[in-house]
Amino acid sequence: MCYFCLDSSNTFNATAAAWTLALRDGTHTPFLTDFMLFVTYIGSPQSMTAIAIAALLVLVVTKKYKHVVHFVLALSVCALAIWAIKNSVQLPRPAQAAILTESGYSFISGHAAFASTFIILMLHIYLPHVHLRALRWLCIAFGALAALLIGVSRLYLGVHYATDVVGGFILGSAVGFISIFLYKRYSAKK
Repeated sequence: MCYFCLDSSNTFNATAAAWTLALRDGTHTPFLTDFMLFVTYIGSPQSMTAIAIAALLVLVVTKKYKHVVHFVLALSVCALAIWAIKNSVQLPRPAQAAILTESGYSFISGHAAFASTFIILMLHIYLPHVHLRALRWLCIAFGALAALLIGVSRLYLGVHYATDVVGGFILGSAVGFISIFLYKRYSAKK
């Protein structure tokens, strides 16, 4: 077994794939499959773009123009990074029995990366307006659960290796947190 390979010869991916297939085979129901298809659809580029446009419209209407620029730049950097990594690594998708057929390369999960960046940005923008501490934690938990479900759905549907999803979470989180750091630094200078 290769410990540093990104494909199924990686111990982590092989273990995660075996676990995912066992979970899927043991819990495979039409409802669960439909739920995972719905979750992965919500995390798709088309759905995330529509949700991002709606969020941008809210920011424009509320005259939060700095947040609009921050939001567009961060999501654009994330999308560009996903494209660059996928085309640099060119890892084929898993050969295991997939429920969903996807085109393009496997590493990294664009769903996981984009969802992570998006959720981090939404929490950064809107969490300061939530004054109840319990509600703030609930928002954070909901955001983390949403991102996690999107990643798990990609594994359940058999379209990604575990390293693809973990890599997506790392990239998306890095883009989100670095963009917030730069936003705060830029805002403090003005």
